[in-house]
Amino acid sequence: MIFKGGIKILKIWLDFCEPKSVTMLRPLYEKLMKNNKVFITARDFDSTYYLLNKWGVDYIPV
Repeated sequence: MIFKGGIKILKIWLDFCEPKSVTMLRPLYEKLMKNNKVFITARDFDSTYYLLNKWGVDYIPV
């Protein structure tokens, strides 16, 4: 946990292992990104990388 200007900033890790994870969790990711540090890992399954790239989401391939 980090404090920035008196505001608590959380470090959050999301792992996208399949395309439906990307589709379902993208709204949550966008909301969390506003006030927190979010790390994304993704697995090369079906169109997971394609969707993340299409929506401009930075991720770490695993």
